[in-house]
Amino acid sequence: MVLVGTRAGLFRVSDTNGHWSAERLLATDKPIMSLAVDATGEMICVGFYQGGMCASSDAGRSWRPIGADLPHQDVRTVALHPTDRQTIYAGTEPAALYVSHDGGQRFDELPAVRTHPSAKDWAFPIRPKLGHVRTLAFHPDDPQTFYVGIEVGSLLKTTDGGQTFTEAPDCGHDIHRALVLDDPARTVLVTTGLDTNAYKSTGYEGLFRSGNGGANYLQSNAGLGVYKYCEDAICAEPGRPQRVYLAAARGIPPYWASMTRMVLGAAFGTFAYFVTPSRLRRRSGAEVVLFASDDGGASWQRLETPGLPSPLFDMVWALVVAPDPGRPQLYLGTTGGDLYVGEPGGQSWRKALSGLPIITQLHALAA
Repeated sequence: MVLVGTRAGLFRVSDTNGHWSAERLLATDKPIMSLAVDATGEMICVGFYQGGMCASSDAGRSWRPIGADLPHQDVRTVALHPTDRQTIYAGTEPAALYVSHDGGQRFDELPAVRTHPSAKDWAFPIRPKLGHVRTLAFHPDDPQTFYVGIEVGSLLKTTDGGQTFTEAPDCGHDIHRALVLDDPARTVLVTTGLDTNAYKSTGYEGLFRSGNGGANYLQSNAGLGVYKYCEDAICAEPGRPQRVYLAAARGIPPYWASMTRMVLGAAFGTFAYFVTPSRLRRRSGAEVVLFASDDGGASWQRLETPGLPSPLFDMVWALVVAPDPGRPQLYLGTTGGDLYVGEPGGQSWRKALSGLPIITQLHALAA
């Protein structure tokens, strides 16, 4: 079973004797930017593009708005404290981080993000050219330690629950997703696109990796070839943290998406995110390929994926693995509204559903 966040609501997709069906849990006219679920599957928090937040405490049967006191209602990331589901983090555009300790009734700013010295350079390349908090990832052993990624900007780390932050050295700046592996080194993987704006001179792109708790980062693109554009589509196999899966595209969106649609969308305040490929721009689309690593992201191998087109025309923003170590199925969602299910290991795939709205987020539920 998997929760599917889309441009038009949240669905629960389940399998009954090989027949996959989707139940809409939440209808919305605002695209879902972020989805956070606690270990029980009961507490669900959703952040919307220019649409605030809402939460459910009963696995999606009922919903309530939260975060009305946030000064910015463009919520780009939400995260639940690993051991206290009443503690909710919200990252916004403009880039700022807030925390609630009462299930979302009241949010307070953690100002060390907004006031960080590097914030002067943070800017998304499309109007209004503001940076935003794109990702938040907790350390597996200590929830007071977490990583906050700014698109386009800095990767920040706190060890005191967000009171202070340090900037990661030598990491890409077009940050999309941070993932902390449950391996002995607590390896940090960061997916990025291509450095632009104030960071253009770095030439940084693709995946970055730290094997020493974030003290320093190295580009980790060995084996990816020309497929280095990485969005949120990265996950680690439960019980086998060195096994990591990554979906990566050939080139940044200007190579395969309609830039006119993106620019006009930004100019007129409509949706300009989760872009879909344009055949007029590139006939082969985003050209997304699935990779696997068995050394915690140090190197990558392209997977043979019967049942899953390789490369895929549509962009992939969401890739997750089921939390059951005995059967770690993979789920992959595309901007074309297709949901694919992969057998453990990612060697065999089938299309579970098609015709969904643009898929932006996935969360696999325990069986």
